[in-house]
Amino acid sequence: YRYQYLYEATSILLDTNLYPPGSLIKGKWHELNSMLMAWLTLIQQVGIHSIASYNDNEEDLQGTKENEYKISDSLIMPVTLMETILKRIIDERAAGNTSVLI
Repeated sequence: YRYQYLYEATSILLDTNLYPPGSLIKGKWHELNSMLMAWLTLIQQVGIHSIASYNDNEEDLQGTKENEYKISDSLIMPVTLMETILKRIIDERAAGNTSVLI
């Protein structure tokens, strides 16, 4: 499912332990832009309520049936991730990586 892939890929790219601010090379910051567009496309194609429903009903990454987010959190999570991607791009520039483009 695209949601799970996007969530996992976005989480890795936003992990500052793996990629401290200022460390993203062109291929990686380009992936941030691609993730941003992929989230937007997913929202447009399946709708935010379908994403929230999937997030509330499917097993989490550890294989448990616990709901990690309430429905209200699920509705805003894709949008919050998109905002976090934009913030990471801005943080890259602030850390001196001037080659990063939005």
